[in-house]
Amino acid sequence: MKYLAVARFLLIAGFAGVFVVVSNLWLPMIDGKMILYRGIGFFSFAAVCLGCFLDSRVLLRCKEAFRGLFSDTLFLSLFASTIFLIGSTIFAYDRELAYFGEAQRAEGFLTLAFLFVIYALFRVVFDRSSWQRAFSMLSATAIILCVVQLVQLAQGADRPSASVGNPVFLSAYYLSSLLASYMLVRMARVAREGIWVWLGYGGIATGLLGLFMTKTRGSILGVCIAGIFIMLGVVLGGKKYGIRLRTRKILGGVLLAGVAFGAIFVGTRNANVWQGVPIISRFATISLSSGSAYSRIQYAKIGIHGWLSDPSPQRILFGYGWDNYIYVWMKHYDPTIYFADQNIADRSHNRIVDTLVMSGVLGLVAYCMIWGAFFYQAKERMRQDFFVGLVFAGWGIAYVIQNLFSFDAIPTYYSLFAVLAAVSFDRFLYEK
Repeated sequence: MKYLAVARFLLIAGFAGVFVVVSNLWLPMIDGKMILYRGIGFFSFAAVCLGCFLDSRVLLRCKEAFRGLFSDTLFLSLFASTIFLIGSTIFAYDRELAYFGEAQRAEGFLTLAFLFVIYALFRVVFDRSSWQRAFSMLSATAIILCVVQLVQLAQGADRPSASVGNPVFLSAYYLSSLLASYMLVRMARVAREGIWVWLGYGGIATGLLGLFMTKTRGSILGVCIAGIFIMLGVVLGGKKYGIRLRTRKILGGVLLAGVAFGAIFVGTRNANVWQGVPIISRFATISLSSGSAYSRIQYAKIGIHGWLSDPSPQRILFGYGWDNYIYVWMKHYDPTIYFADQNIADRSHNRIVDTLVMSGVLGLVAYCMIWGAFFYQAKERMRQDFFVGLVFAGWGIAYVIQNLFSFDAIPTYYSLFAVLAAVSFDRFLYEK
């Protein structure tokens, strides 16, 4: 099935898109990185369609896969989100912006529709070996990105962002690479492929190091809470799945120590001792009345106020249109924010608020359904392998938490949709 092989190659190569650095636009509203991702979606889809037309085996495989997709809650939730996005684009305040996206973000309906196609292709054409190669690519990119960060750090960068250009987006990318690296270790150990095990361990180590070098509080908080969730899951549910008592006791001790440290830190965060500790000092200086935390809260308030200010059915149901938050921000801007943040905001830095403002109630419901379906699929994976399902659930918790303080962007979307597709695959550790 050479046509499927071509589609798999393109989809796996897409993970290297994080290294593409774009300094200007090629066409209005389109840059080189967006051309890459749209091209991957188009040519992969074209290869699958051509295969269905010329090879009966490809046609049979795709028919079986698509029948399964339309009974899958996660696929249906993403499909519903895409359909609602059409309505959001039609009723958008600025339809052209909602369709093409603005130049900096390069999102809009067109891009999100391509990403949905890419997600569907991941579901249809990938098998166990394809996922192992994809996880290997994500692990390798994490290692390279971390090395670039170390070079930038040596050159004096405070929050190195490698080729991504924004430490917040890089931290979100590392969340996906950490999951991929763990899955690579598990898959390679089952297949007794030592070199891939070490690549996975390298991806985990550099992913954590790179994540902490970004100093992104939302992502670091997400990883810490996800770690607590995973350890708690092992301590409380590990006996049922054969986890040794000694292991559960050790993790229980680590968990208690972590909770105790967190309590001490919260109670003494204003003490001078924390001010000189890297990363921790950023958490110690959080203030709801000043700085970035204050401005993020105000951005969210502006978005919610703007959405509530227009009671028309199209605004309530479909919002202002994707990438149209900036119009809400300009119309309902609170001048007092200027003293804390002089930037112009095209996002509220809260994915829940962004989705409500730009996609309305229907878009927000679909977004919540996506994550509900994701956690349900993670629970299903636990039935086959406790740790695999637990780690997927932990990744979901970390990603949702970091998105409460940030938003998705082109550097993170591709790996996000890959993980959303991966959680539904049920043959990671064996091939049926």
